[in-house]
Amino acid sequence: MPYLDPELILDRFAAFTREEVRPAVTDDEFVHAQVGSMASTLQFLAGDVGGREAAVRVQRRTLRERPDRTRVGTRSTRRRLVGSANCRSTTLGATSRPQTDRRETSRRRWWPSRTTS
Repeated sequence: MPYLDPELILDRFAAFTREEVRPAVTDDEFVHAQVGSMASTLQFLAGDVGGREAAVRVQRRTLRERPDRTRVGTRSTRRRLVGSANCRSTTLGATSRPQTDRRETSRRRWWPSRTTS
């Protein structure tokens, strides 16, 4: 079975709808508008599918070119990413101290005990 490129099929169907079907509908304004909306949606979907497929191609190429494919997402890489994500941005006027985890903050809180005399 031949491979049909989904982006190309959606794009051609949108063009057919826009160029052939929409001009043929002249007596009903609502149907004319709906056909135009459908053509626009198909055009958007064609671009979205094409963008996703391009992203997948880039990811596959990157993984093929990577010399050590087994060490993707190691602990050191995750620590580096988490460490950089936990720093506050100085451009927003905040300090550059790392943010504390909410669980740590809740453990440090002092809650008065409910003892009755």
